[in-house]
Amino acid sequence: MAEPRVKHRTDLELLTLPNPTLNTHDPEQKKWTYNADWRPIENVAEWSDFSYQNLLHRYGTDLKHDISPFEPASVCEEAGWGEIFEEQCLHDLVMTSIILPVSYTLPNGLFMSSSTKMKEDDINPDFAAGDYKKRSANGRYHGLFFGDVKYKWQHEDAINLIQGCKHGYEDVEGKDIVRPFEQTQQYGIIQKSRYAAIIHERGLLAIRFRLSNPPEPKSARPQRNATKGKSHQRVISDTTVSEVTSNFSDLSFDKDTVLKKGVDIAELQISVIPWEGRDDGLTIKLALCFLALAANENSDLREEYTSLHPRPIVPIEGSPSEIGTSKEGSTTRKTKNKVKLQLSSDRKSYTCTEEGETWQVEDWEERGKYVLHLELMLQAQKPE
Repeated sequence: MAEPRVKHRTDLELLTLPNPTLNTHDPEQKKWTYNADWRPIENVAEWSDFSYQNLLHRYGTDLKHDISPFEPASVCEEAGWGEIFEEQCLHDLVMTSIILPVSYTLPNGLFMSSSTKMKEDDINPDFAAGDYKKRSANGRYHGLFFGDVKYKWQHEDAINLIQGCKHGYEDVEGKDIVRPFEQTQQYGIIQKSRYAAIIHERGLLAIRFRLSNPPEPKSARPQRNATKGKSHQRVISDTTVSEVTSNFSDLSFDKDTVLKKGVDIAELQISVIPWEGRDDGLTIKLALCFLALAANENSDLREEYTSLHPRPIVPIEGSPSEIGTSKEGSTTRKTKNKVKLQLSSDRKSYTCTEEGETWQVEDWEERGKYVLHLELMLQAQKPE
């Protein structure tokens, strides 16, 4: 059972409350959405630095705000929403008990909701993170990342199939189990966004897409049948993964299709958060909140990404030639490892930039002629 209704004081406390207890039933048929335009998955790897400690170090200051009591998990349980028969039942529960409280805690105009607020051509995700301050050309809000809800999907079988097929899985029995990964990869291709998420009754998959280096069509891949069916049609999934054979003909992607899409995703980096949360403290709601904050900072697709591990304490080079003042009156200093710290004009926060990654940092502690941020392990010389 979910915890009794008690007053909690901060965003962090709300996001670490348990999810509703589930009572699941097997559906009559397992169906995974499919579109002939989706591209096969190249590879799947663990996103190892997506951890509670790393993410809290980076975004913890955004989760210290006082909030009013709000506990949808207990209400959902009391209303009987924890009994799941089909994907729609799980979708309704996820939107109410997970997406809604995450949106409630997001700062600075960020939100999570049904993806209809961020309608994009050719994709129809179940949920999305957005920014009320930014609108797309269609008049709706800019999507930061998209996600889906799947029921009774064995992501482990999908990963084993992808990793076990040296020359691709397109002609292998049970290939439909990979469709949810293909679907979310398509979101990243169309949005040119590095993040996505999949929620099922056993947990959350936080996904980061990594580009090929250099981005070019891959060889030794089976050509998917180019005959187009209806968009987002359903196919019945055979969840039995047979022994994989390795005798496939060497085929490649249609080069024009790859260039038209503009990106070639080489790998899905995945971090799994169980329904009950991880032992290190990371919950599904916290992970979604962190993904939204990270996507708001920078969601561009890249070949490599800056590690989420905490940075070491970095002294500031004190040379006057490396200190500049912006038009807004803020002070910028460069660190030895190329991290730029820009102090706001009100002297209350820094904007940190490293290799294109930008994040806002508050809660600096003054010690003599230096200001320290102990959680992020950053040190800067105090402005004159």
